[in-house]
Amino acid sequence: MQRLLANDVPSAPALSRFELLQERQVRDSGILEEHQSEKFGAVRLPRPAAQFDRTPARIRAMAPLLGADNTAILTELGYGVDEIARLEREQIVRKPAVT
Repeated sequence: MQRLLANDVPSAPALSRFELLQERQVRDSGILEEHQSEKFGAVRLPRPAAQFDRTPARIRAMAPLLGADNTAILTELGYGVDEIARLEREQIVRKPAVT
């Protein structure tokens, strides 16, 4: 790193995820937001990269757990309750995770 910086080469060290969380630039820029999950408690998520004054972006909801939207999606595709139950029973689709 010293040689790169001494020669004006744009560069940065490769950090572990734990080291990254301690970086001053990451903390000061607010690049990570903390959100509450019913299952996991406090979860850090990166905020949307683009920031605009008149059209601010924000995280409205955390990503659903695996299988959480199966019934809604399969119903929209025309599957009935019995067919969805069979797909879950035969492990073709995963049953929604329980919180």
